[in-house]
Amino acid sequence: MDGIQLADTLSKKGFTIKSKTKTSIVLLVDGDRIKKMLELAEMFSDMDAKIDRSIPGSSIGGVVVGNVKILVKASGKTGGLDVEAAAISDLEEAVIEAIMLTGGPINVKLKGRIVKNIVGVEKTAGTPKSDFHLVDVNGKAVIHISHKKGSSPKDFQQWGGITEKSIADHPEVKYFEKQVNILYHGGVMPNGQSAFMKIKDNDLKMMAVYGVNYAKGSLDVNRVDVLIQGDPGLKLLSNGDFELTGSGHVHYLPEKMTGGFEPVLAIIYKGDRTQLGLRGGRASIYPMGGRSFKTEIKNK
Repeated sequence: MDGIQLADTLSKKGFTIKSKTKTSIVLLVDGDRIKKMLELAEMFSDMDAKIDRSIPGSSIGGVVVGNVKILVKASGKTGGLDVEAAAISDLEEAVIEAIMLTGGPINVKLKGRIVKNIVGVEKTAGTPKSDFHLVDVNGKAVIHISHKKGSSPKDFQQWGGITEKSIADHPEVKYFEKQVNILYHGGVMPNGQSAFMKIKDNDLKMMAVYGVNYAKGSLDVNRVDVLIQGDPGLKLLSNGDFELTGSGHVHYLPEKMTGGFEPVLAIIYKGDRTQLGLRGGRASIYPMGGRSFKTEIKNK
């Protein structure tokens, strides 16, 4: 039975098929993905189905049925909160797998240092720069993570907002505000319009990407250690430590964002917002390649 036929069987049993070929199937499921894999292995046990943790494309592996590989992905990944919940679930499963592999708490390599005795993942409370964090055996947050979906600049909305005082009061933000009010006079952002301005100050770029306390030098919810784009996971290194991975990109503080990921000040039309003195305007710091802008404002 090939992947197309297996997918038809799974569809009849109520599974949601994301994609299918003759040799691979991607399912979307709610809840515990590992339990779903066990269910699939049992379902196709008469075809010698086996769970293979090493299958690429998923932090937990997949199910092999003959020549067909079945990956199980979390559903509901279009909304921001759903994406975040799915990412936390992915990383939790990766940590559990790593602990099972090593027999105890794990060590995770960051840029220039090793963080020891990690046992879990938790959502960071409130709305700081950190979306979730890794915790150690004492329940202490030890690695703060910012998460973005997808793999390209177009896959996420923004690096960050401009309401934090250290960003809102920045001279380049003030200059951008002045210029957009000249461009869109009358205090109203026209429907369908947008504008951006390149940022000169590296400090402002770093605050947008890694948090306003990025230069603090100590653990802080507004200073993320790593930014992960896409589905997060862990990779076993030759010395027994682990490294954070993402199906998109992984960046460590203080790496700079370049190309389409370069942070720029931007304002777009959003009817229910009022920012930078413009009714209908939504301002933030975007990746430059995240969208097409109507107007470029030259920085002074």
